[in-house]
Amino acid sequence: MSVKPERIAAAARARQVALLGLLAARADAIGESLARTHGMVAWDRHKTIGKLQRGLWALREQRFHGLGGRPRGCASARTSRSRAC
Repeated sequence: MSVKPERIAAAARARQVALLGLLAARADAIGESLARTHGMVAWDRHKTIGKLQRGLWALREQRFHGLGGRPRGCASARTSRSRAC
């Protein structure tokens, strides 16, 4: 059985959006865990979580760039900010 690349890309996009949403929803809990387990201060926790979010967005942009166009749900302002960071 062969699966079309478009279907694989759509499934991957759907999972990545869910992961980004989960990361945003649980950022406070993740930050608390980083503070408790690694003794990180608030600034470092925010910086670490932000770096992870930017990395996921960058991966999303690179991964689907070859298919043409922009990934769904990616506003141009958000994209330009991601690259600037």
